[in-house]
Amino acid sequence: AIKVASNAVNGLLELKTKQDYLQGVSVKYSNGLMVSANTNYQLKVTALQPNFTSATGSTLPLNTVNLSLIPVSANQASVFPVALSANAQKIASGPSTQSTQVYFDMVYATKVNDPNLINAKPEQYTTTLQYEIVPQ
Repeated sequence: AIKVASNAVNGLLELKTKQDYLQGVSVKYSNGLMVSANTNYQLKVTALQPNFTSATGSTLPLNTVNLSLIPVSANQASVFPVALSANAQKIASGPSTQSTQVYFDMVYATKVNDPNLINAKPEQYTTTLQYEIVPQ
């Protein structure tokens, strides 16, 4: 089983100041992803749209945002940070959780001095991410 915590369902990265654009921003959702698996597993993430889009139709490349998972406490998974993409990407793999649940913190971040953000129209951009658990 895989579950995104209610506080992490609508991830929000805000760029408010010139510093934010120059230094990048990040947001961390503690215990944002829960996994329970009876076998070894892989976690994958896929963006369901080819770009971030705004209400007016402006776009930003998906790879403007990076995703990293951080295993919490007894979680023995390996993690693989990625730039978001419309292709499924492995973000973690781990051993059976032995009928218990393990948690990951989720971190979304922008790059330092990213021209995609510096040149973007200041609007709210969205995309939908799909998380998938696959037996290994």
